[in-house]
Amino acid sequence: MAAPSTSDPDLEQVAWDLSHLLAADAGAGADPATTVDQTLAVARERSEAFAERYRGKLETLDAAGIAGAMREIEHIEDAIGRVYSYAALSFATDTADPARGALLQHVQEDATVISTGPDPLFSRYPLRSFQSDISLAGSAALTLQALAEAVREESLDAARIHERGLAWETAHTQARTALQAQAETGRTKRPLDKAWVSACVEQVRSDSTIIINELGLDVSQFGFERAGTYFGAPAPGILGWGLGAALGAKLAAPDKTVIACIGDGSYMFGAPTAAHWVARRMQLPVLFIVWNNARWNAVASATRGLYPDGWTAHLNSYPFSDLSPSLDWELVCQAAGGYGERVEDPAEVQGALERALRVVQQEQRQALLNMVSA
Repeated sequence: MAAPSTSDPDLEQVAWDLSHLLAADAGAGADPATTVDQTLAVARERSEAFAERYRGKLETLDAAGIAGAMREIEHIEDAIGRVYSYAALSFATDTADPARGALLQHVQEDATVISTGPDPLFSRYPLRSFQSDISLAGSAALTLQALAEAVREESLDAARIHERGLAWETAHTQARTALQAQAETGRTKRPLDKAWVSACVEQVRSDSTIIINELGLDVSQFGFERAGTYFGAPAPGILGWGLGAALGAKLAAPDKTVIACIGDGSYMFGAPTAAHWVARRMQLPVLFIVWNNARWNAVASATRGLYPDGWTAHLNSYPFSDLSPSLDWELVCQAAGGYGERVEDPAEVQGALERALRVVQQEQRQALLNMVSA
């Protein structure tokens, strides 16, 4: 018998209102993408004018002149920050929408990127395409402390900072509410909805849990507050990283519960039979959650983003990304002496997580949940 619907119609209607981020720059009914372009163009003009006005002259300014320069920088950075936040938060609400992804990419390309670290340019990498306009070499912790000290010496508008903080607090509350509503809409969806499954994982997670994520969950459904509890796929390498990383995390922190959330394509790249054998040989009870959508969605998403009106999008057919028919991944874990379960019913997600964690935490065996999605 089908599970009764427990979704809340009122909650499903909750929308993430981001209009206030562009309100200062947009007219009534203005297109957000157009407003973003116009705002960035104005910010660019003001930046160029600022550079022309103050380059080589800062030492000649009096207190009023420096205050005026700082206010101009604040206005420029505020405008840029608002459009970037709009693009990023808009994309977070629907990461499969090519238009939202294109807008975020456009804003990122037009932003000034400041990077810090022992080697912010990653000079030992033969190829790295990440933008860095200003590179601050050194310890990230010490650099941030130095920046904080430098800012502390500046004369800042406390009222404006307080007002901005309240605005961000409101935006944060709206964002969390919208994300919770997004998860709730997936409570009864078949195939499984990633936001709903991720929200369920968040419910069983604690500060003693380490999450390893390689394209296997919606991280926006989590509320991490402690360092060392979340590790996403690093820039140097992906596709297969998650399995080995989870085993390494368990070796490094045997008292922690390790949950590895991995896409089915990444799972295959990670040599799963070898990984499960190592987990059995080394007695590493890890919970593996495989997001099984029978495709390399990263390939399909990238194609949609670059060619939203192309033939692949029109036909909804993405060559070299189809992994169907999918295998019964839970049986691979069972073959290594672990617990395996196939999950297709959204009402069973929470129970399946609890059963698998019981095996991992009490029986000290590995477990795998095969989350079947579209």
